Amino acid sequence: ELPTASDLLRTLDTLVLHLSAFAGMQAENMTRGQGWRFLEVGRRIERALSGLKLLRTAAGQGDESSLLDPLLETCDSVMTYRRRHFSRPRLEPVIELIFFDRTNPRSVAYQVEIIGKEITRFPGEQDFGLLPKIREHLQELETRFTNDRPPDEDGFEDTVTDIEVFADMLTQHYFSHSVRRVY
Repeated sequence: ELPTASDLLRTLDTLVLHLSAFAGMQAENMTRGQGWRFLEVGRRIERALSGLKLLRTAAGQGDESSLLDPLLETCDSVMTYRRRHFSRPRLEPVIELIFFDRTNPRSVAYQVEIIGKEITRFPGEQDFGLLPKIREHLQELETRFTNDRPPDEDGFEDTVTDIEVFADMLTQHYFSHSVRRVY
């Protein structure tokens, strides 16, 4: 017998509650060691990728996109947008808030900034292995947020690719132990 819609909704509500509790415990109670640092960077990478993919989709539909309200809702930025802009959501200000705004803790720029701070505290020699390339890649990524022109669909996709490459380099440097490294 298949579960009813209300059963599924109840299960999803329970899941959201448990995940929220876990996130709260991690944020408030976990010691800020290396494990926490990797968890923090992973969460920031995922949040940046999620925001970018939403922005890419909305940018493809233009200023009249019906996705702008749900995008702001998903990125927990409705209140901030309404406080700054007393109008219906428009694409350019939404991009400004979700992509460029370093004061918005849900923006892509904010995620990249936090990743940059945390990566300086990662274990190991700062000039060993892939770490110099990782830092260089991150610096190049940060230049995307100094441009005054909002990215288009392709620009968002390029940023997604750059963040995925960054994540792969981190994985290769810190978590790939199957092949002996020779540098």
